[in-house]
Amino acid sequence: MHYINEYEKEEAHNATVLELATVYYNITRSLHLKELRAFCLPIKLLSKSPANNYRLYEDVKLTYSWDRAVEMYFFSFRVFQGVGNSQGRIMFSKAIALLSLMDDTYDAHTTFEECEKLNKAIQIWDKSAASIVPEYLREFYINTLKSFNEFEDILESGEKFRVSYLQKEVNEVYITFERLRVFSLVQFMLFSKYYLEEAKWCNENYMPFFKGQVELSIKTAGAPVLALAALMGMGNDATEDTFEWASGVPDMFNAAGEIGRLLNDISAFKVLMLMFNKRALLELNLRN
Repeated sequence: MHYINEYEKEEAHNATVLELATVYYNITRSLHLKELRAFCLPIKLLSKSPANNYRLYEDVKLTYSWDRAVEMYFFSFRVFQGVGNSQGRIMFSKAIALLSLMDDTYDAHTTFEECEKLNKAIQIWDKSAASIVPEYLREFYINTLKSFNEFEDILESGEKFRVSYLQKEVNEVYITFERLRVFSLVQFMLFSKYYLEEAKWCNENYMPFFKGQVELSIKTAGAPVLALAALMGMGNDATEDTFEWASGVPDMFNAAGEIGRLLNDISAFKVLMLMFNKRALLELNLRN
């Protein structure tokens, strides 16, 4: 929109082009707002709350997690910018949102024993396994199972082949499911194992070498798996050959994960140092 305003001020601008650009912008903006509404409301992890209540995590009762639905949609918007990519934006937004719940849970809000139980239940992936996880995580687990079942209906029958490529990501072998699962199921199973490994390091006060830390951090950054998830929503533009290439995890995927992780860690370090310096300054003033 900024460029449209600038173009309008140019003396040599074409009025027809300007009008068409404005109309296209308004149509695109309207579509994005509809998508954002559709994402923010139905995604509620199958929430039983009325549709007009923005309570993303209420039913799963994970009060420590932020409602980041809008933020997740903006992530997907950067990946899928075209008007015809609604399915990709919605699917990718849901994938990131659900993975963020997993990240928040493993990161600092469960004990290691609880992490092990949650991971075990996720690998079983059945409602009967809910009894394994701690009581306060059961709603999260059950609603997660239900949410993934919805993804399966999004893909057309001709796109089901895509699932098998993401199934390869679990332990790097093919896994036969009772019925084809969509990408999000496999993402959760895979991410759960990586997050559990990080939790194990923390629990054992293990300090890995820099190389080992980077290798695991790249996996928890999720670039390789999220790249496959993005391809899932691209419709016919992503062929089976594309999935063959992507399932091999090209170096560019790992490079993206490494860059993203390092940038995130650098930013987090700066924030922590700023907080530390402010606290130190406050303590110094109190002493004086």
